[in-house]
Amino acid sequence: MGLQRLLLRILLLGVPYNIAHRSHTSRKVSRSNTFMWGIVVALTAVCSNYGGLVTVRFFLGVAEATLTPAFMFITSTWCVSHIP
Repeated sequence: MGLQRLLLRILLLGVPYNIAHRSHTSRKVSRSNTFMWGIVVALTAVCSNYGGLVTVRFFLGVAEATLTPAFMFITSTWCVSHIP
């Protein structure tokens, strides 16, 4: 069930994240995503009830779901096709 939610987030957020990578530099987009991820991880410490923890985990999943498309995009820029 958790894997299905992660894959759903990757599908929903992968396209806008790749569009952001194409319109801005990878450095800016990855930096802002890492900053957002760090803030959400820090907010986990101040959760006092289950609802707050679920909310923080949702936003942590949103931040983590953009990592897979980012790594695929960065890796695809390294590999150049040598097929004529």
